[in-house]
Amino acid sequence: MNIEMNYHNVYYYCSIVENIIEERQMEFLTKLSEFSKGYLEEIPEKYNKESILLLFCRWSVKEIMEEDMQDELKLYKEKFLTRKGKKKYEDIIWSEKENFTFEVERAIEHYYDISNRFCEWIEDKEYELLEDAFYEYLSELWFFDKYENVVNKIADEMFYILFLNRNFLLLFNYYISLIHDSISQHIYIPKWVKNAVFYRDRGRCVLCGKDLSGTMAIIEYNKVHYDHIVPLDQGGINDVSNIQLLCEKCNLTKGTKSITNNIYQNWFDEKES
Repeated sequence: MNIEMNYHNVYYYCSIVENIIEERQMEFLTKLSEFSKGYLEEIPEKYNKESILLLFCRWSVKEIMEEDMQDELKLYKEKFLTRKGKKKYEDIIWSEKENFTFEVERAIEHYYDISNRFCEWIEDKEYELLEDAFYEYLSELWFFDKYENVVNKIADEMFYILFLNRNFLLLFNYYISLIHDSISQHIYIPKWVKNAVFYRDRGRCVLCGKDLSGTMAIIEYNKVHYDHIVPLDQGGINDVSNIQLLCEKCNLTKGTKSITNNIYQNWFDEKES
Protein backbone atom coordinates (compact mmCIF):
# COMPACT_ATOMS: atom_id res chain seq x y z
CA MET A 1 0.00 0.00 0.00
CA ASN A 2 1.35 3.41 -0.97
CA ILE A 3 0.73 6.71 0.73
CA GLU A 4 0.05 9.81 -1.32
CA MET A 5 1.88 12.77 0.23
CA ASN A 6 -0.11 15.94 -0.43
CA TYR A 7 1.53 17.97 2.34
CA HIS A 8 -1.31 20.16 3.52
CA ASN A 9 0.46 21.83 6.47
CA VAL A 10 1.80 18.43 7.51
CA TYR A 11 5.17 19.82 8.61
CA TYR A 12 3.34 22.47 10.61
CA TYR A 13 1.48 19.79 12.57
CA CYS A 14 4.65 17.70 12.96
CA SER A 15 6.65 20.67 14.25
CA ILE A 16 4.06 21.51 16.91
CA VAL A 17 4.09 17.93 18.24
CA GLU A 18 7.88 17.74 18.09
CA ASN A 19 8.31 21.09 19.85
CA ILE A 20 5.97 20.06 22.65
CA ILE A 21 7.73 16.78 23.23
CA GLU A 22 11.24 18.24 23.05
CA GLU A 23 10.83 21.59 24.83
CA ARG A 24 7.69 21.54 26.97
CA GLN A 25 7.71 18.01 28.20
CA MET A 26 5.14 18.27 31.01
CA GLU A 27 2.68 19.83 28.57
CA PHE A 28 3.19 16.85 26.28
CA LEU A 29 2.52 14.48 29.17
CA THR A 30 -0.76 16.31 29.83
CA LYS A 31 -1.67 16.06 26.15
CA LEU A 32 -0.90 12.34 26.12
CA SER A 33 -3.16 11.84 29.14
CA GLU A 34 -5.99 13.64 27.35
CA PHE A 35 -5.34 11.53 24.26
CA SER A 36 -5.30 8.26 26.20
CA LYS A 37 -8.66 9.00 27.82
CA GLY A 38 -10.24 9.59 24.43
CA TYR A 39 -8.55 6.91 22.34
CA LEU A 40 -7.11 4.22 24.59
CA GLU A 41 -9.19 2.17 26.97
CA GLU A 42 -6.06 0.12 27.64
CA ILE A 43 -2.59 -0.34 26.20
CA PRO A 44 -2.91 -3.02 23.47
CA GLU A 45 -0.85 -6.15 24.00
CA LYS A 46 -0.61 -7.02 20.31
CA TYR A 47 0.99 -5.08 17.48
CA ASN A 48 -1.78 -3.18 15.73
CA LYS A 49 -1.47 -1.57 12.33
CA GLU A 50 -3.31 1.37 13.86
CA SER A 51 -0.19 2.26 15.80
CA ILE A 52 -0.56 4.30 18.97
CA LEU A 53 1.54 6.93 17.21
CA LEU A 54 -0.92 6.99 14.29
CA LEU A 55 -3.85 7.35 16.68
CA PHE A 56 -2.02 10.17 18.43
CA CYS A 57 -1.40 11.88 15.10
CA ARG A 58 -5.12 11.77 14.31
CA TRP A 59 -5.99 13.17 17.72
CA SER A 60 -3.35 15.89 17.61
CA VAL A 61 -4.30 17.04 14.08
CA LYS A 62 -7.90 17.55 15.18
CA GLU A 63 -6.82 19.31 18.40
CA ILE A 64 -4.40 21.65 16.62
CA MET A 65 -6.83 22.33 13.78
CA GLU A 66 -9.64 23.23 16.17
CA GLU A 67 -7.39 25.45 18.29
CA ASP A 68 -6.36 27.31 15.14
CA MET A 69 -9.95 27.63 14.01
CA GLN A 70 -10.96 29.07 17.39
CA ASP A 71 -8.38 31.80 16.81
CA GLU A 72 -9.68 32.33 13.28
CA LEU A 73 -13.24 32.53 14.53
CA LYS A 74 -12.24 35.09 17.15
CA LEU A 75 -10.47 37.15 14.50
CA TYR A 76 -13.47 37.09 12.17
CA LYS A 77 -15.83 37.92 15.00
CA GLU A 78 -13.72 40.91 16.00
CA LYS A 79 -13.76 42.02 12.37
CA PHE A 80 -17.53 41.75 12.34
CA LEU A 81 -17.97 43.71 15.57
CA THR A 82 -15.97 46.63 14.23
CA ARG A 83 -18.52 47.17 11.46
CA LYS A 84 -21.55 49.24 12.36
CA GLY A 85 -24.88 48.17 11.03
CA LYS A 86 -23.79 44.68 9.93
CA LYS A 87 -26.27 42.01 11.02
CA LYS A 88 -25.70 38.97 8.82
CA TYR A 89 -23.20 36.29 9.76
CA GLU A 90 -21.84 36.13 6.25
CA ASP A 91 -20.48 39.64 6.78
CA ILE A 92 -18.08 38.13 9.29
CA ILE A 93 -16.66 35.82 6.67
CA TRP A 94 -16.92 37.96 3.55
CA SER A 95 -15.79 41.53 3.05
CA GLU A 96 -14.80 43.64 0.09
CA LYS A 97 -12.41 41.63 -2.09
CA GLU A 98 -11.68 39.23 0.79
CA ASN A 99 -12.51 35.57 0.97
CA PHE A 100 -12.00 34.09 4.43
CA THR A 101 -11.74 30.37 4.99
CA PHE A 102 -11.14 28.14 7.99
CA GLU A 103 -8.39 25.55 8.22
CA VAL A 104 -10.77 22.62 7.78
CA GLU A 105 -12.17 24.24 4.63
CA ARG A 106 -8.70 24.78 3.21
CA ALA A 107 -7.84 21.15 3.94
CA ILE A 108 -11.00 19.83 2.27
CA GLU A 109 -10.33 21.95 -0.80
CA HIS A 110 -6.68 20.86 -0.89
CA TYR A 111 -7.37 17.11 -0.73
CA TYR A 112 -10.69 16.88 -2.56
CA ASP A 113 -10.89 20.04 -4.67
CA ILE A 114 -14.30 20.69 -3.13
CA SER A 115 -15.34 24.13 -1.96
CA ASN A 116 -16.88 24.05 1.50
CA ARG A 117 -17.71 27.45 3.00
CA PHE A 118 -19.21 28.29 6.36
CA CYS A 119 -20.55 31.58 4.99
CA GLU A 120 -22.67 29.68 2.45
CA TRP A 121 -23.80 27.07 4.97
CA ILE A 122 -25.10 29.67 7.44
CA GLU A 123 -27.03 31.82 4.97
CA ASP A 124 -30.44 30.28 5.67
CA LYS A 125 -29.89 29.63 9.39
CA GLU A 126 -30.52 31.66 12.54
CA TYR A 127 -28.17 31.59 15.54
CA GLU A 128 -27.75 33.91 18.47
CA LEU A 129 -24.08 33.00 18.83
CA LEU A 130 -21.65 32.63 15.99
CA GLU A 131 -19.77 29.98 17.98
CA ASP A 132 -22.86 27.74 18.16
CA ALA A 133 -23.30 27.99 14.42
CA PHE A 134 -19.69 27.19 13.70
CA TYR A 135 -19.55 24.12 15.96
CA GLU A 136 -22.71 22.74 14.39
CA TYR A 137 -21.12 23.32 11.00
CA LEU A 138 -18.04 21.33 12.10
CA SER A 139 -20.25 18.53 13.48
CA GLU A 140 -22.03 18.28 10.15
CA LEU A 141 -18.72 18.14 8.27
CA TRP A 142 -17.57 15.36 10.61
CA PHE A 143 -20.85 13.44 10.22
CA PHE A 144 -20.51 13.45 6.43
CA ASP A 145 -16.86 12.33 6.69
CA LYS A 146 -15.26 15.37 5.05
CA TYR A 147 -13.68 16.65 8.25
CA GLU A 148 -12.67 13.22 9.52
CA ASN A 149 -11.21 12.22 6.15
CA VAL A 150 -8.86 15.22 5.92
CA VAL A 151 -7.78 14.71 9.54
CA ASN A 152 -6.91 11.09 8.72
CA LYS A 153 -5.04 12.06 5.55
CA ILE A 154 -2.89 14.63 7.36
CA ALA A 155 -2.31 12.14 10.20
CA ASP A 156 -1.14 9.45 7.74
CA GLU A 157 1.42 11.88 6.35
CA MET A 158 2.48 12.90 9.87
CA PHE A 159 3.00 9.27 10.84
CA TYR A 160 5.14 8.67 7.75
CA ILE A 161 7.41 11.60 8.67
CA LEU A 162 7.57 11.06 12.45
CA PHE A 163 8.18 7.30 12.11
CA LEU A 164 11.49 8.16 10.42
CA ASN A 165 12.61 10.20 13.45
CA ARG A 166 13.93 7.72 16.03
CA ASN A 167 14.76 10.39 18.59
CA PHE A 168 11.11 11.50 18.49
CA LEU A 169 10.01 7.85 18.80
CA LEU A 170 12.21 7.42 21.89
CA LEU A 171 10.68 10.46 23.61
CA PHE A 172 7.15 9.62 22.47
CA ASN A 173 7.35 6.06 23.80
CA TYR A 174 8.98 7.27 27.01
CA TYR A 175 5.97 9.49 27.70
CA ILE A 176 3.57 6.72 26.70
CA SER A 177 5.27 4.60 29.40
CA LEU A 178 4.35 7.26 32.00
CA ILE A 179 0.61 7.24 31.35
CA HIS A 180 -0.03 3.56 32.11
CA ASP A 181 0.89 1.09 34.86
CA SER A 182 0.81 -2.19 32.94
CA ILE A 183 3.88 -4.17 31.87
CA SER A 184 3.59 -5.66 28.39
CA GLN A 185 4.87 -9.15 27.65
CA HIS A 186 7.25 -10.11 24.85
CA ILE A 187 5.22 -11.52 21.99
CA TYR A 188 5.86 -12.58 18.42
CA ILE A 189 6.69 -9.60 16.21
CA PRO A 190 4.64 -9.76 12.98
CA LYS A 191 6.31 -9.74 9.58
CA TRP A 192 4.84 -6.34 8.69
CA VAL A 193 6.47 -4.77 11.76
CA LYS A 194 9.83 -6.32 10.94
CA ASN A 195 9.62 -5.14 7.33
CA ALA A 196 8.70 -1.58 8.33
CA VAL A 197 11.55 -1.31 10.86
CA PHE A 198 14.10 -3.07 8.63
CA TYR A 199 13.48 -0.73 5.70
CA ARG A 200 13.26 2.37 7.86
CA ASP A 201 16.64 1.55 9.43
CA ARG A 202 18.01 0.47 6.05
CA GLY A 203 19.04 -2.96 7.25
CA ARG A 204 21.68 -1.58 9.63
CA CYS A 205 22.11 -1.67 13.38
CA VAL A 206 21.07 1.81 14.50
CA LEU A 207 23.73 1.94 17.23
CA CYS A 208 26.89 0.72 15.50
CA GLY A 209 25.87 0.88 11.83
CA LYS A 210 26.66 -2.77 11.10
CA ASP A 211 25.08 -4.08 7.89
CA LEU A 212 22.42 -6.67 8.75
CA SER A 213 21.00 -7.11 5.27
CA GLY A 214 23.24 -9.98 4.26
CA THR A 215 24.41 -8.14 1.14
CA MET A 216 27.82 -7.26 2.59
CA ALA A 217 28.42 -10.17 4.93
CA ILE A 218 27.21 -13.69 5.74
CA ILE A 219 23.83 -13.27 7.41
CA GLU A 220 24.55 -15.87 10.13
CA TYR A 221 27.25 -13.62 11.56
CA ASN A 222 24.98 -10.59 11.54
CA LYS A 223 21.93 -11.78 13.44
CA VAL A 224 19.08 -9.29 13.31
CA HIS A 225 17.50 -8.17 16.59
CA TYR A 226 14.23 -6.24 16.74
CA ASP A 227 14.60 -4.22 19.90
CA HIS A 228 12.11 -2.21 21.97
CA ILE A 229 13.40 1.37 22.06
CA VAL A 230 11.80 1.77 25.49
CA PRO A 231 12.05 -1.72 27.06
CA LEU A 232 8.86 -3.49 28.08
CA ASP A 233 9.90 -3.72 31.72
CA GLN A 234 10.32 0.08 31.71
CA GLY A 235 6.74 0.59 30.49
CA GLY A 236 7.48 0.30 26.77
CA ILE A 237 4.77 -1.09 24.52
CA ASN A 238 4.41 -3.58 21.70
CA ASP A 239 3.98 -1.05 18.94
CA VAL A 240 5.75 -0.54 15.62
CA SER A 241 6.79 2.94 16.78
CA ASN A 242 8.75 1.38 19.66
CA ILE A 243 10.90 -1.02 17.62
CA GLN A 244 14.37 -0.50 16.15
CA LEU A 245 16.98 -2.64 14.41
CA LEU A 246 20.04 -3.77 16.38
CA CYS A 247 22.81 -6.27 15.89
CA GLU A 248 23.19 -9.00 18.50
CA LYS A 249 26.16 -7.36 20.24
CA CYS A 250 24.49 -3.95 20.60
CA ASN A 251 21.23 -5.49 21.77
CA LEU A 252 22.96 -7.48 24.50
CA THR A 253 25.00 -4.44 25.53
CA LYS A 254 21.95 -2.16 25.59
CA GLY A 255 20.23 -4.23 28.25
CA THR A 256 17.23 -2.45 29.78
CA LYS A 257 18.27 1.08 28.80
CA SER A 258 16.03 3.30 26.67
CA ILE A 259 18.36 4.44 23.91
CA THR A 260 18.47 4.96 20.17
CA ASN A 261 20.63 6.86 17.71
CA ASN A 262 19.92 9.96 15.66
CA ILE A 263 22.63 9.21 13.09
CA TYR A 264 21.27 8.24 9.67
CA GLN A 265 22.95 7.03 6.52
CA ASN A 266 22.93 9.81 3.93
CA TRP A 267 21.28 9.28 0.55
CA PHE A 268 24.62 9.75 -1.18
CA ASP A 269 28.22 10.74 -0.40
CA GLU A 270 28.63 14.32 -1.51
CA LYS A 271 32.42 13.92 -1.51
CA GLU A 272 32.35 11.03 -3.96
CA SER A 273 32.67 11.92 -7.63
